[in-house]
Amino acid sequence: MSSINSQLNFYYIVIAILGIIFIGSICIIKYLETPNKEEKETKINLLFHKYQSFLFPLITLSSFFISCFVVSKIIIIGSKVGKAKYFGIYFLLFVTLALFILNNTILKEDNIIDYIKGKKFSIVGLIMISGASALIFGFIDNFGLSLGVEALDHTMLNIFIGPFSVDKRFIQNQKTIAKNLNSVNNWSNGKWRSIINHTLRFKEDIRKIKGTKDLMEDIDEFVNKQGAKPLDIPKNVVDNNQTHAFIKNIKDKYDIIENSKALIGNTFSNFIGAILGAALLNLFTYMTKYDGIYTGDSKIDDNFFVSKLNSYHPLLEGIFIGIGCLIPVVLNIAMKRDDNNTTNQKAWIFITIIVLLTIVMMFLSVKGTKKMTKQDKKNSIRKTLLDMKKRLDISKDSQLNKSIDNFLQDIL
Repeated sequence: MSSINSQLNFYYIVIAILGIIFIGSICIIKYLETPNKEEKETKINLLFHKYQSFLFPLITLSSFFISCFVVSKIIIIGSKVGKAKYFGIYFLLFVTLALFILNNTILKEDNIIDYIKGKKFSIVGLIMISGASALIFGFIDNFGLSLGVEALDHTMLNIFIGPFSVDKRFIQNQKTIAKNLNSVNNWSNGKWRSIINHTLRFKEDIRKIKGTKDLMEDIDEFVNKQGAKPLDIPKNVVDNNQTHAFIKNIKDKYDIIENSKALIGNTFSNFIGAILGAALLNLFTYMTKYDGIYTGDSKIDDNFFVSKLNSYHPLLEGIFIGIGCLIPVVLNIAMKRDDNNTTNQKAWIFITIIVLLTIVMMFLSVKGTKKMTKQDKKNSIRKTLLDMKKRLDISKDSQLNKSIDNFLQDIL
């Protein structure tokens, strides 16, 4: 017990440190020095100023995903002693709140414009930001789903679902029903596999009251450590000869709640995933310099991946969501399989490849960013105004249309 508590305390400290790094790596963005043209910059300083938008988002995302791994460890270890049941939910709510605040301060729209003004994105950066939000959503959707389903026990679910499943015959026994539902839940989450296994193995011996040592050990642990108890039948139910109907009611209600666990867990994970995906979008905008405007560089603006973004974006988003959903699935396999199982090794290889590809794409998206030339800015203004003329149907207003054409002639 003391060893498990020591492990939990260690991981709690690690989570606290990672949380500080996560928030600090975003906060520091606002206070980074920008190059001063009047001052001589060393080669190292120039490199730092160019790649700081790669370094700090990398630290942010790394601390987040490592934290997710540590949280999973805490939940696995804590389950052995009945602790940290809701830690995963607390963690996701903390990250969501932190990003919501940071998204409206450090990463608010006006600040993002200041960070990326005068710079043009790269093709890799466009692909990165187009799929990044979807990848985060997919990851949180599955990661949060597992946390939500595991943490949302029947006591909590009964609060939500109970009012929609009430047997009129047992209205006065709702407290007892809730207590019994918790008992059935403990059966479901306990060592029922071992008990069924031993029961089947020793079914003949049980009849002779012999060879039940292993079975009784499991039953003792099931009852004493995992909360297994027989159902409580109220006296009025017994007196009215409704025991069978009462037990059937509990079973039916349990099935409704059990079938709803995934739905409620999915609701929780979708809620968190949508917020986190949107919140991290500004961080990726800071990194890639892409916010939807024209760069003025024909090599970029006329590129297939830029000009046809709306055509392939749904497919790209679907691919990134799929990858994001697979990561927690494979991570779960990697963490719970033993070292002698090749599945464990393959799972870590898959995760390593995804991590490396993500880092490479992040690096290339920053490496490909460049400063806009004066001609790029002129071209960007021209393309933007031409789009606005079409969107606002300005051609019908001859005077306004002429003014815009004159303006475009002047700047070109």
